[in-house]
Amino acid sequence: MVEKEPDMTTWAGSPPDEPAGTSVPADPRRPELLRYFLETSEVMGPTMAALAARRASHEEIRRMWTLSIQVETADDDMEASVRSELAFHQELAQATHNPILLSTYLTLLPVATACARVSLRVAGAPRRSGYWHRQISQAIESGDPQRAANAMCLHVRQLLAELGQAELLASTDTTDPPWSDDAAN
Repeated sequence: MVEKEPDMTTWAGSPPDEPAGTSVPADPRRPELLRYFLETSEVMGPTMAALAARRASHEEIRRMWTLSIQVETADDDMEASVRSELAFHQELAQATHNPILLSTYLTLLPVATACARVSLRVAGAPRRSGYWHRQISQAIESGDPQRAANAMCLHVRQLLAELGQAELLASTDTTDPPWSDDAAN
């Protein structure tokens, strides 16, 4: 059994400077944690969106639509935007009807919270996040797993690009997917 303290994430593997199984503070001043989280999101997010497109209930889809709008209409209330952002992704994880994916998302919640607090401060980010959430919701509602996965992938890549341009990621970060030709050079 793994016990966690609030605002801590227990690593199953080893980040470069942390022993396996240690708890790492979800500290937004550690830009490598943002990168780790976004890399994980690029792997998990599209799969969750595709599964939700196959399995989401009408009520889950309705809640995703509502949260999509809330993230961008919170005006200057950053914490309301963060809550809506996190609630959307939690609803998406719930809509997969896969308890392991939901549990994995909930385990990552402290780092997701830190990432949202950083990423939503970038000018125009709540509006862009809401746009991608609507694209994801629309694809899920139409029952199109491939479109849902693509929209989620583009959402994560947009975050990587924005945070990279705002110099909020570690200097070794790249916005190229790890399997691209550019990443090999």
